[in-house]
Amino acid sequence: MRDSHEKYSPVVAVDIDGVLRVDPPDPGAPPGEGVYRRRVTVRRDGYPTFKHREPDWDTRGRWISTHRFSGIGADWVRSLLDRSITVVFATTWQEAANRHLTRPLGLPALPVATTGSGPDYWTASFWKAMTMGPQFPGRPLLWVDDQVGADALQIIEDDRRPLHSSLTHWHCVRGDAGITPDDVAELNHWLALATTCDGQRELRRERDRLDQRRQLVTLERTGVARDDRWNAIHARLLRVLGPDQIITEILADLAIASPNHVEATEVDKVVAWRGPAHTPPTEVLLELMRIVLPEDLEQARKRP
Repeated sequence: MRDSHEKYSPVVAVDIDGVLRVDPPDPGAPPGEGVYRRRVTVRRDGYPTFKHREPDWDTRGRWISTHRFSGIGADWVRSLLDRSITVVFATTWQEAANRHLTRPLGLPALPVATTGSGPDYWTASFWKAMTMGPQFPGRPLLWVDDQVGADALQIIEDDRRPLHSSLTHWHCVRGDAGITPDDVAELNHWLALATTCDGQRELRRERDRLDQRRQLVTLERTGVARDDRWNAIHARLLRVLGPDQIITEILADLAIASPNHVEATEVDKVVAWRGPAHTPPTEVLLELMRIVLPEDLEQARKRP
């Protein structure tokens, strides 16, 4: 049985590029606050291949270059570890983050939550969401990145429904600045809420208010109420079609507008307009667009 204290024990998933390893600034722009430089040697046999381009290796199979790191971000991660908060890497560097980058960051080796690979058409954030979503059940999850698409958020929230989507939070930082003091203040505020019973109630209330506002806006704009049924259909479509927000939203809207009576010709028109090369047969899409019955939703809410 899972320890009851885990529901107040958050997991912080931190990206490397654009968060702890900072992008170069625009020409003439001042360096970000707390950013420092270190020479790093990366070896070919330890370099990630998924979502990474090959650098210019020297004759000994090394890439030696100067990297820019966020001192504020590294200090913040160390502060989390000092408070016994679980920190994991969510990065395309995968295990190479521990091999090459933790030392210049002054960090110990950390667990890697994102491993393996995916289809080429997946974005990095979508791959992270597909990999990380099923992990850490029952615990608040804070994901710190510089780029996360709406489709990736839909996937990770779907994996954490029905109880923990409101305890899943994504925080975006600027890739050319990394983590700043303002980011640290906001991140620590969320973590403080996520570690108490009253705080988690407030996070759920805020999420409910946000969902209600979103539903009103989309209902006025499209005439379709994007509720739990829409979210479930949309997430199923994303898993098959990949990170294409437009086609998955249109198909989910069709499913809600004509519950279980969508015409195959309507689906074919959408696929012909925007369908990716890997689109499955129409009958498969129609099954994915099937409305989840209320009793199914009720059973989902009762899952441990």
